[in-house]
Amino acid sequence: MNILFFLAYKADPKSGGTERVYDNLARYLSGSEYNCYCYVSIPSDYDAGSWYKKIFIAKGHKISYRNTLPDLQTVISQYGIDVVVCAYPQYPEFTKIMLGLRDVRIICHLHNAPDEIYNKNDFYPKGFRFIQKSFIAQKLTICWNKLFNKGIVTLVKKGAEVIVLSSSYVRSLQDIFPIPASNILAIPNPFNIDKSFDLSSVKKEKILLYVGRMNSLQKRVDLLLIIWKKLQVALPDWRMVLVGDYGRGRFVRMAGSLGLERIEFAGYRDPVEYYKRASALCLVSSYEGFPMVIPEAMQFGCIPFVFDSFDAVNDMVDDGKNGFKIHINKAGRYVKMLRRGGISRYCNAVKLFASKPESEILQMRKNAIDKSREFDVDNVWLQWKKLLDK
Repeated sequence: MNILFFLAYKADPKSGGTERVYDNLARYLSGSEYNCYCYVSIPSDYDAGSWYKKIFIAKGHKISYRNTLPDLQTVISQYGIDVVVCAYPQYPEFTKIMLGLRDVRIICHLHNAPDEIYNKNDFYPKGFRFIQKSFIAQKLTICWNKLFNKGIVTLVKKGAEVIVLSSSYVRSLQDIFPIPASNILAIPNPFNIDKSFDLSSVKKEKILLYVGRMNSLQKRVDLLLIIWKKLQVALPDWRMVLVGDYGRGRFVRMAGSLGLERIEFAGYRDPVEYYKRASALCLVSSYEGFPMVIPEAMQFGCIPFVFDSFDAVNDMVDDGKNGFKIHINKAGRYVKMLRRGGISRYCNAVKLFASKPESEILQMRKNAIDKSREFDVDNVWLQWKKLLDK
C-alpha cells in the first residue's frame, strides 16, 4: 500500500510535532509493504536522508488549488498512491484540493483539539491577535467555521475518514460538524521509544525542563517564566532549562526584566539528553492536541507537570501516579486561571514534588516509563493498520 502524507510546510521532523508523527510512521514502515511518501511546500536538508520513499515539493513552493491539484493528481497516478493523509483539513484550500482528487482514498488528520483548530480566524489584524484568545471570539469563530468552512463535512460525505488524537475529541468534533462517529477514529500520536534506556544508568538533576516552540499564544512561555519567578526563591538548588527556538530572544529579554536566576535558554537542541537528566517537565500550554513532548519525556522518567487545558491530558497523565495535572478553568482560560489560583496550584505541586527525596519519586518515574510505552509506534501503528486495511 502506498501512503502519501500531505503537509503544509516542511517534512523535517525538527519543524514540529506533526512532522515528527509522520516521520515516526515512515521510519517504522520503511522496508515493509507500506510505502510512505510526502508532499510539502518547502524543501529542507532532511529530505535527502528521510525515511520516505520520496518527498514531492509543490510548484513554486506554495500550495494552491490551481497549481497543486493537477500536480498532486499526477503524483497519485504515477506512484500508485492508495491513500492521501491530509494533515491540515481545517485549511479551506487543502480541503478544496482533496475534494478535487480522483481515484484515491482520503483521510483527514486533525492534529489538535477540534474546538481549538476551528476557533482560529486569520482575519484578525496582526496587532489585534490578542482578541482571538477571548472566550467570546473563540465561540464566534467556531460558529463561522460551522457555517462557512464545511470542507471536511463534504469530504466525509464523499467517503473520507477523520482521525482525532483522543476519544475525548470525537464528541468535540461532532459538536462543530455533523460527522457520524463511524467516520471518526481516535489514534494518539506515535513515537519511537528508546527501549535501551535504563533509569538506573542516569542521575537525575534538579532541573525543570521545557521543550517546544517559544511562543505565548499557545505554549505560554511567558507564563512559565512567571512561574519560575515564584519558584526560584523557594527552590534555591533547582534551575530551569528551556529547549526550543523561534521566539527565544523575546523571552530571554523577559527573563532579564523579571530578574530570573538559574535559567538557561538552550536554543534548538536534540532534547533526549535533557530528558535523561531533567527531573521534571513543565508544560503550561493554553491548548494542545496530543503533545508528543509528554510521552517523550516520560520514557526517560522525566515527570510531567501539565495544566489540564486539553482533554487528551487524561489519556497521558495519571495524576499523582506518573505525573501531575494542574486544574484550570478553561472558560476564559488564563484570565480566570490567574484569578482562581492556577499559577499557585502549579507552583505548590512543583514545590511538593521537589521536597521529596529521590527514593520516594523513583516509583513515579518507573510508572511514567511504563505509561509512555502505550504510545510507542509499535502499538499505535496497529490502530493505523486497522484503519488502512478497512
